[in-house]
Amino acid sequence: MIGKITFDKSSQDTTLLLYSVYIIGKYGNNVGIRRNFYVPCFVEIMAGFTGTDAYFQEEGTTKEKRTIYNKSLYAQYFGFIERRTIDNKEVMCLTKRGRLLYNIIDCDEANRKCFIKDGCQEIFQDLIWSSIVYDSFGKNNDGAQQSKTDIDAPKVIFRVIFDLGYATNEEICYVLYSLNHGADGNLRINKTYEDLLNEIQENRRNNSYDYSDFFNNNGLSNKVDDAKVIDIFVDPALSILTKQRRNGLTFNYLSDNCQRFLNDKNLFKCWYCPHTLILHSNSLEATKKWLGQTMLNKTTDFSKLLNISDFDNLEIAKSEIRKCLAETIKVARRKNDCNNAYFIICSNREQELFDAFCDFVPLLKRIDNYTSINHGESETRIMYNNSELSFPANFHFVSIITQ
Repeated sequence: MIGKITFDKSSQDTTLLLYSVYIIGKYGNNVGIRRNFYVPCFVEIMAGFTGTDAYFQEEGTTKEKRTIYNKSLYAQYFGFIERRTIDNKEVMCLTKRGRLLYNIIDCDEANRKCFIKDGCQEIFQDLIWSSIVYDSFGKNNDGAQQSKTDIDAPKVIFRVIFDLGYATNEEICYVLYSLNHGADGNLRINKTYEDLLNEIQENRRNNSYDYSDFFNNNGLSNKVDDAKVIDIFVDPALSILTKQRRNGLTFNYLSDNCQRFLNDKNLFKCWYCPHTLILHSNSLEATKKWLGQTMLNKTTDFSKLLNISDFDNLEIAKSEIRKCLAETIKVARRKNDCNNAYFIICSNREQELFDAFCDFVPLLKRIDNYTSINHGESETRIMYNNSELSFPANFHFVSIITQ
């Protein structure tokens, strides 16, 4: 599905990203802190740190300055912060990934600086890469709150640089907004990702790096000039990208540490797809912990784990799978695009897992056409309790085979 593409860039400064997490970790007592009109609350602490006001007066009413809250959006974008409503008040909490990040943050509040502790940079990079690989940044993403597209901006950035070897901001944005055809995705194009790369390579052979006509015609010039979704990865706190000037142009390269993650270009696509994973593990607890820190982290509304080896026989296991699948799908369908639902099934033996789940195997094949409004949904439907059943695009399936 193509549509409006957004990425939160107001807190592109890494110090503000880290301080957003630091505030909640320090004052939240493992629960979270109120967003506003409370002591302590997020916008008042952040306003003090940035030297601005948290509120303004309008017609005799005190209102929050939204720009202060916006400093949390990049941390939400990468799945370190989530929002909850408790007693009709918005509360900002750390996710599991956020708590891991909080543990490696140092803060010099007097000098308004936040930084990663010595020797912990790779941990920070690992956390960011967990988000890049496993999260979605279009629909089903609470960080980019207005985004309604399957195009995944961070994945496009790294895939383009990986495939081309290097890329200017303009080349990256040309692919990003061509796939989505503009900021709002109102039109579809008859070009593939490979077509766009071929165009860029042909332009390079002609020493052409100017895509301004495309940006001007589609009202994208300001977004491309901003390009902070690209530039934050060059920040020394991350050092995921490096920049080099050559012949008057600035090119983005993958840093050496990216080799830990990007040894296979098929690691991810440029557009969102639901997860269907088969994991082999010697430790179910270790796998559950990994899932909690990566996939079951950001904008996950519901997850259910079944260990079918715990049931007395196959028929009981199959009955429980049907019931829990129906429940998970029901939750997924009634939620909006910002929520995901995960169904996790584990077994001691691969054959046992297949025998128990085989009735639903046809639903694992999804529509893989990002221009379709049904992108990510099951290609087929099956009958269950006299009604048709299929997996929606925000339904994810994980199977674990323990040794």
